[in-house]
Amino acid sequence: MSPPIFLSEEEALQVIRQEMASKGVKLGTNETTVAGVHYEGWKEVNPGVPKTQYPFKASSADPGRKVVVDFISEGKARNWDFELQIETGKMTLSTAQSYDLPKTAADIANRVKRQATEKVYFGTFYDPIAGTLSFAEEIPQEGPKSLPELIKTSKAESRRLLRLQVQDFLKWLQAQGAI
Repeated sequence: MSPPIFLSEEEALQVIRQEMASKGVKLGTNETTVAGVHYEGWKEVNPGVPKTQYPFKASSADPGRKVVVDFISEGKARNWDFELQIETGKMTLSTAQSYDLPKTAADIANRVKRQATEKVYFGTFYDPIAGTLSFAEEIPQEGPKSLPELIKTSKAESRRLLRLQVQDFLKWLQAQGAI
């Protein structure tokens, strides 16, 4: 598998905040606990350990508008996918990794929809992973196909695709009367 080029959570949240601000949604800079939403963590792996519920913390929120957003990075997706495996009892352990960030985002959105005890307008966004590196061919040191340029153009495309996700969410918020 060619390694993907990921956006950092900071890069993604900057894009999300800019797009949301264009419609008057002012996202804070701290994670936000969503009331009632939790995960249990390790209950099947450690049966002798009492169940512990951990609160779900979304990436950011505009509390005045009750808008909560979460960005699903590669790391967050790996953790949530593992959590879902634990909850279902269907664990797969392997050194190979796969990424289905849209599915993970949908799973988290469904959890919030089922468990939230307060009304929120919740949006999940995921890294579009718009580029990969191929080590099967030589990567030049300079020029349009150099490693820095490949990373730069891939991240630019990921940011563009992420903006489209946020714009779709903003249209939904408008339709809901939230903005």
